[in-house]
Amino acid sequence: MNVDFLSTFTRRLIDDVLIETKEHYEKREDNEIWISEIVACKYKSFLNKIYYEHGFIEPRLILATLIHKGFQEWLRQQYGAETEVDFQKELNNYRIKGRVDAIANGAVIEIKYASDIRGNEPYEHHILQLRLYLWLTEYEEGRLIYITPNRLIEFKITEKMTDDEVLMMLDTWQSPEWSWECDYCRFYSICNLGKRRR
Repeated sequence: MNVDFLSTFTRRLIDDVLIETKEHYEKREDNEIWISEIVACKYKSFLNKIYYEHGFIEPRLILATLIHKGFQEWLRQQYGAETEVDFQKELNNYRIKGRVDAIANGAVIEIKYASDIRGNEPYEHHILQLRLYLWLTEYEEGRLIYITPNRLIEFKITEKMTDDEVLMMLDTWQSPEWSWECDYCRFYSICNLGKRRR
């Protein structure tokens, strides 16, 4: 039998992503905010709720997905890690939710694929995301693991957010949240808040 493995793989991966995205947004409540949104553009969060069915897959996103799945499987085999673990917490009128990549050896693990990492410091938005996960999960330690074509590097994060810091982030949540976000945003062409640098 003649099988086109790449086409089958790509179609299955896209289908899985679309099904998961559809379930995520259709079951979502009005007061629900995900941690991955809080550390990014507020308006993008709004647009994702409207246009979630119009997702797309780029080769770099496929690569990132494969790296996540592969590393998560290795963590399961080597350390008995739990992966893709959902947490939620009520704060004022918000329901804050998050799905951590893995939990192993008493630490929350966040896996990041990047084309590169400058210097020996993690990116600020990744630190904030992991600090929010520590707040959400009540764990004391987080590990931020970068996998790039040129290096593998791990950072230990132990400072969790406080309730007040989370509320301040929500109060000051803006569009865009970071100066570089619009350069990579799939909604730039329909966004009147976009500020591309290039």
